Amino acid sequence: MSTPTSFNLQLFTTPDSASAFACIKCRSICTDIRELSCYKVHLMCQSCWNELSLKQCPICKGNEKDISVKRSGFLEQQLFKLELKCVHNARGCQWHGRFGPNFYTHLSQHCEYRKVVCEHCHKSFIGKEYKFHPDTCAMRSVPCPLKCDVDKRWLRRNLSQHLKTECPLYVLKCDYVKHGCSVKLARNQMRQHLQSECEYRSVPCPFAMYGCARKTLPFKQLDAHLRDDQVQHLSGKLEYMTEQLQNMHVSVNQRLHHQSR
Repeated sequence: MSTPTSFNLQLFTTPDSASAFACIKCRSICTDIRELSCYKVHLMCQSCWNELSLKQCPICKGNEKDISVKRSGFLEQQLFKLELKCVHNARGCQWHGRFGPNFYTHLSQHCEYRKVVCEHCHKSFIGKEYKFHPDTCAMRSVPCPLKCDVDKRWLRRNLSQHLKTECPLYVLKCDYVKHGCSVKLARNQMRQHLQSECEYRSVPCPFAMYGCARKTLPFKQLDAHLRDDQVQHLSGKLEYMTEQLQNMHVSVNQRLHHQSR
């Protein structure tokens, strides 16, 4: 929110003294106060002067022509000596100090009751609420907390999805956790674990093609299975090979018979 440029006399510690610097049109103390070139050198803020259709002093009226305005360093020095309260004092702000740069800094950056609009989500807050907002704003771009790509940023609202579906450094549980595997690894390491390291990964029995009833089994059981079912495996393989030889014999005989005709 932009900082106001005009302030009510009642904000000042000594309103009567402050009134000497008030704009003759809006009766406020303004940051853009100017001197008119009229006979009595009345004061008017630049904004009020810009609104006048006839560039004349509202008090001196048309008694003088070619009225202009100018900035006065001396006037500003005197203005900046005035003391006042924060414009948000009625809401609880306890700030008190001199009119001028420190006052503007307080209003624009430090006052806990100033209005602040988040540049990311465009929601409005008062200052003391906003100071916690950047850490939670869903529309703010933030880096991956695991620093998977230091050059890339994500909207905070999409960060959870990034971690769960694509971040290579996000730690995952093994797919075989329900079967007993307790290993947890980063996503970029989990593939190798699943393919060649996990004792609970599902592997085919090498004798499945020879009729073994256990087509697949956990890797950690494979050695015991091969040892315990060795006779059945060899028997099944022998039976398979015998059948293959018989089929080859039949095929050769049929081919010879066909050629002899």
